[in-house]
Amino acid sequence: MGATAAKLLIRYRKPIAKAILGFFVFIIVIFLLIFNNDQTAPSGGLATENKNLSESVLRYKSTVEKYARQYDGMEYVPYILALMQIESGGEGGDPMQSSESLGLPPNTIKDPERSIQRGVEFFVENMKSAINRGSDIKTALQAYNYGGGFVDFVVKNGGTYSFELAKQFSINMSGGEKVPYVNALSTTMGYNYRYNYGNMFYVPKLLEYVNESQASAEGVQNNSNNTGVVQVDVPSEYKNKLRYPRYDGHNYNTSGSYPFGQCTWYAFNRMAQIGKPVDDFMGNGGEWGYKGKALGYKVTNKPKVGTAISFPPGSFGSDPVYGHVAFVEVVNADGTLLVSECNVVNPGSGTISYRVVPASIANIASYVE
Repeated sequence: MGATAAKLLIRYRKPIAKAILGFFVFIIVIFLLIFNNDQTAPSGGLATENKNLSESVLRYKSTVEKYARQYDGMEYVPYILALMQIESGGEGGDPMQSSESLGLPPNTIKDPERSIQRGVEFFVENMKSAINRGSDIKTALQAYNYGGGFVDFVVKNGGTYSFELAKQFSINMSGGEKVPYVNALSTTMGYNYRYNYGNMFYVPKLLEYVNESQASAEGVQNNSNNTGVVQVDVPSEYKNKLRYPRYDGHNYNTSGSYPFGQCTWYAFNRMAQIGKPVDDFMGNGGEWGYKGKALGYKVTNKPKVGTAISFPPGSFGSDPVYGHVAFVEVVNADGTLLVSECNVVNPGSGTISYRVVPASIANIASYVE
């Protein structure tokens, strides 16, 4: 029996060796996939919650919300509080370290409220610049530390934040000069130094203070899918650019004024989900612009993320009588938009899908805030 086994082993030694080698390659690949330390941020929705913030930071939450509301950035409050945490821990007269954004020496600002006002303004400016040019929130977060030039750098290099881009920008700006930098985060990522411009670990450090697994923004809801809607995948190139979490599938139109599966039904529910409810009787999709204005909503001709876009009847393939309404997910630098919508794919089924709107069409549409 032993001799027979030995003969078989010799006869099939090459296939056995290949099988063993293949097994070890498989194990190595799985290990790399699980433990890959790529620090690009998660691609889910925005954070709605913070964690591990100091009491010194939390005492300023209402002030941050005040200015976030003023600068149209309420959905970014968790990130702004996290910025304060890593900038100062909420201490001193310039807790947002905003002085430098005004070209002043560090800690020139001595009034915490003035610091927060400028810090929120500066962050939202970078955020809008990043999103409007097709980039993402992590780029804006790093730009708070590096300055607006980082947004330009990322846009020229693919448009999506990564730790490697943050590192390369610091190398470029510092001429490759290294300085010692040792802490739990840097050690985990395999570094005992950083480059001497800003902090390339800024975003990974900031993410320690937010819960990104949650839905998104102040007022945004994430309820159960009680409608059974089916959602088409977000186009891959936009997955890291969404400002809001995807539609939760919940029916907020309790009056039943909009028939299930219609474009108006989805637009109503999507706006309600993100905390910007509209009237139960906005009419057909192509009527939302002028009816919204008549009902007192802010209606413009300027594309903006988080608005309902009303297409004139017959435009963008819409019905020549009823028009169409959708939700603006992303505004690109070239004027094109990514919208989510209903009643386009498998009409009447409640399928939520995505399309890119050409700039020429975006320019003739109305936007209900």
